[in-house]
Amino acid sequence: MTKEFTRQGNTVSFQMVIPGDQIEKKMQEVYLKNKNSFQLPGFRKGKAPRQLLERTYGADLFFEDGVNECIPEIYEETTNEMGLKLAGQPQITLDSPYTKGQDVVLNVEVEVLPEFEVKDYSKIEIAEIKYEVSDELVYNKLQEEKEKARRATPVERQAKLGDVTVIDFEGFIDDEAFEGGKGEDFPLELGSGQFIPGFEDQLVGAKAGDQVDVNVSFPENYGSEELSGKDATFKVTVKEVQEIEYPEIDDEFIKDISEFDTVEEYKADTRKNLEEEFAEREKAEVRQAVLRKVADLAEFEVPEAILENAVDREIENFSANLRQYGIDFDQYAEMSGTNAYDLRDDFREPALINSKIQLIMEKIIEQEKIDATEDELKAEIQRLAELYFPTNEEEQKKFIDLYSGKNAEFVKDDLVFNKALDMLVENVVFVEPKEADPVEKAEETQENKKETIEERNKRIADLYETGDYTQEQLAEKEDLSPSTISRIIREAKKDK
Repeated sequence: MTKEFTRQGNTVSFQMVIPGDQIEKKMQEVYLKNKNSFQLPGFRKGKAPRQLLERTYGADLFFEDGVNECIPEIYEETTNEMGLKLAGQPQITLDSPYTKGQDVVLNVEVEVLPEFEVKDYSKIEIAEIKYEVSDELVYNKLQEEKEKARRATPVERQAKLGDVTVIDFEGFIDDEAFEGGKGEDFPLELGSGQFIPGFEDQLVGAKAGDQVDVNVSFPENYGSEELSGKDATFKVTVKEVQEIEYPEIDDEFIKDISEFDTVEEYKADTRKNLEEEFAEREKAEVRQAVLRKVADLAEFEVPEAILENAVDREIENFSANLRQYGIDFDQYAEMSGTNAYDLRDDFREPALINSKIQLIMEKIIEQEKIDATEDELKAEIQRLAELYFPTNEEEQKKFIDLYSGKNAEFVKDDLVFNKALDMLVENVVFVEPKEADPVEKAEETQENKKETIEERNKRIADLYETGDYTQEQLAEKEDLSPSTISRIIREAKKDK
């Protein structure tokens, strides 16, 4: 029995009533379960009557446990009868002190799913996503293979750009060694940009056995605050000079590294693989773009319980990535100059968006009556087993057994979600990006003006020469592999 139902936002409040005879029955069960824990004078342990125990310790001795025994069943029955879609755990309190033989009234407050209407989703509009395979991309793939096949041969001469010097080094600032500034037997390719600007140039002309003082300045935007902008001297011992030999990209080279006989066959296959890769990338990005639009299909407040759970998942995913590098979340927080509690706020925005998407998709699934058949579910479990354990049939069987019982719901939820997303993607409308402001458009046109490979390479080399970018930063900025950036910088220095 319930009474006094109210709703404010996503929080509902109501009262549940436990009949007096029902609570009395549960209290007796609690007494029988726990009587061996009590001993009163004149009675053997576990033989003291309930009435005497209650007279000694209080009439409500078994009341709290009795109520707790009643709550799960009556709470489930009550919320089902009320048709509540629960979002979190309830807060339950007594309305008044226990009185023997009387009904027990409980005050309940709990978050429920929000009520909202979904806007039209029949034709979601997104900007077209298209990736073209350029000759440059194919060329870069060939250059990467060339880099992999290079050979280093020790030589008895002065080092020049493009050579590898095997060095021992130690860095000093104001005549004091600093942490992380020491290395032994380090193979440094001169002109590669592995070290800060100016370091490698000062080893040009050195021979095996030479001692060289390398004087450099750390960039202002260097990753370590202690070193940023500081002048440093590295004591360097050149142990060996190696000349790097690169193979010619010809048919013989292609036969050595692949199943193909000619450069043209290899390039055609590389283009085909890139086209397939880009097609998958386009599909994935279209799906993500549609989901971002889904978040705008309804306005509502996400229940705090759902949001907190989503934040926990975001943090767990982030922590799993950190653990790959031997760092836990608390350590990361300390390194970031904050604490784990305050860092949670950084994850609230993505958690909020993902929670909105999930709730809206569930509403779409409900409206469209989207479900998965038993055959579809079995096929999906089989697909996942083969995906996770492609060569281990025993592990595949364990996976299938695990997710063919009660755990099948986890797979089914994802399957139904993706079926709903498939429906939205099938009906998507690709549109031209919105017209930009004329000034912004002119600037964008200038920035995106087609560059030749030579122009791009010169621009990248010039950026590196400014000392404002490391090799890794340029690779990320230009969306190129680190080996490609290294090659561009090395070839630019050779040309000089």
